[in-house]
Amino acid sequence: MVCIKTKVLILALIISIAITLLTTILAQNIRAEGNPAEIVFADEPTYELVNVLTKNNKEIGWTYQINVTLKNIGDKKSDELVVNLSDDEGFSLLNYTIIKPGEIKNISFRWSTIQKRDHVLTIRYFPADLDKSWNKYNSGLKKLTIPYKPSNEIQGTSTPGFEAIAVFISITIAILLMYSTRKKIYNWSFFMFSLQQLS
Repeated sequence: MVCIKTKVLILALIISIAITLLTTILAQNIRAEGNPAEIVFADEPTYELVNVLTKNNKEIGWTYQINVTLKNIGDKKSDELVVNLSDDEGFSLLNYTIIKPGEIKNISFRWSTIQKRDHVLTIRYFPADLDKSWNKYNSGLKKLTIPYKPSNEIQGTSTPGFEAIAVFISITIAILLMYSTRKKIYNWSFFMFSLQQLS
């Protein structure tokens, strides 16, 4: 009886040691393989106004280039990723990419709008394979706000202040003509005619 108990205890001890050794070996192999791919935003997304659509000298639409920069800070090549840009009206653009270890990948979109208001764009990246779960290593999200009148807006063809200078010169000429001749009625009529031409 004692012999059987001793044999069972020895067998249990051997199994326990074997499991411990196997777990240690597997953990060392996993560490030797390095970190998985880890994708992050390298910079904040940026935008640039590249085209203004006009009609009858009025702006009716704007096209922007949206720039997204991703980096793989892991030790393995990423799986295929979807980079998605969507606006607050439900419009969506997609780009597919794979990022090598240490690589910085620049991805650009052309996005247009005719809405005269600020816009909030959402930029996401996630695995293209729908069977893969999203986690902090393979997915992320950023927001980008584009104001209605961006600071880098394409300038129109009119020269700022030119209209004011033209009005000033016309009024000055009209006043000089009024004082240079003694015919008040003629001068007053000329002055009124000049003002009508400017309006």
